[in-house]
Amino acid sequence: MAYENGPRGWLLWPGVALMVSEALGSLAFSWKTFVNAFTMPVAKSLDEEQTVSGHIPNSWWIGGLIGGSILAIIITQFVFEIPWYLTLIAIPVSFVLSIVAVRSAGETDINPIGGMGKVTQLIFGGIAPGSISTNLMAAAITSAGASQAADMMQDLKTGKMLGAAPRKQFIAQLCGICVGILFAVPVYFVFTKAYELGSEQLPAPAAMAWKAMAVVLNEGFGALPPFAEESILIAGIIGLAIAGLRQIKSIANFVPSGLAMGIAFIVPAYYSLVMFYGLVVWLIWKAIAPAAAQKYNFALASGLIAGEGLMGIVNAGLTIVGIQSMGDIQTRFSELLQYLGLQ
Repeated sequence: MAYENGPRGWLLWPGVALMVSEALGSLAFSWKTFVNAFTMPVAKSLDEEQTVSGHIPNSWWIGGLIGGSILAIIITQFVFEIPWYLTLIAIPVSFVLSIVAVRSAGETDINPIGGMGKVTQLIFGGIAPGSISTNLMAAAITSAGASQAADMMQDLKTGKMLGAAPRKQFIAQLCGICVGILFAVPVYFVFTKAYELGSEQLPAPAAMAWKAMAVVLNEGFGALPPFAEESILIAGIIGLAIAGLRQIKSIANFVPSGLAMGIAFIVPAYYSLVMFYGLVVWLIWKAIAPAAAQKYNFALASGLIAGEGLMGIVNAGLTIVGIQSMGDIQTRFSELLQYLGLQ
């Protein structure tokens, strides 16, 4: 099942084609969102005359944008060897896509970040051909900016509904970013130290999709395994068809997700099986106690995800020190007792 010469390396391509074609198709069908994002005036709220002290000063976000842009240029130049002027192109593209992402998330609750990321890869595939790092990092800048803008819109709207001042939310977000860096970066290094990125333990399907797109733009279709081109064509047509069928409201609820289907091509099979088992348990629960299922559904799912995520950090740490099973734990504990003279 190796990516280099096994079936997963072939399955990657129709899976990515399905994901990308549906994402780009959905983006194309959302052309009205593009038009509205640049033509419709922002509606004025009834409580716009709130005290100015609760609003976010322009100097804050403008200064932050300038400082963040300079920092992004420096990091991409010295860490990823991307010319500064290419990063300077990526930032305005991020601004444009952020407007679309915010409008799309506000209207449909869907942020088409996957499709917009692939659009950026195509753009930089033409601007900087042959450079995979430039393709990936420039697309990362634009897609991350669009993603965070849409998330921030949801946060600010929730705060507005609860009566929270935007300025205090802004400060809280800045504090969250600083704390998040202190935790997210070390956790990333723990996981990648314990497991190979793209392995069974850490499949990273979205990363594989971005890599596949960059490889094609860099090396052309000659880099694909046998018959992958035909599979890409078929999967691409299916993805576009799915995006089109989703526009028909009467059948939209019965149309499968091309993104989910594409991910199933990329991740190990047991992930899909576990999702299926969870669905079966939920259906049984819903049939037996529908009120309880509706009330506790998200809390239970969140607990399962958070619990496994936290234990994943513990398991990764144990893997780094050479403990990979309960037998290893017993052996190390016995060695400790012998060292202390207690056994």
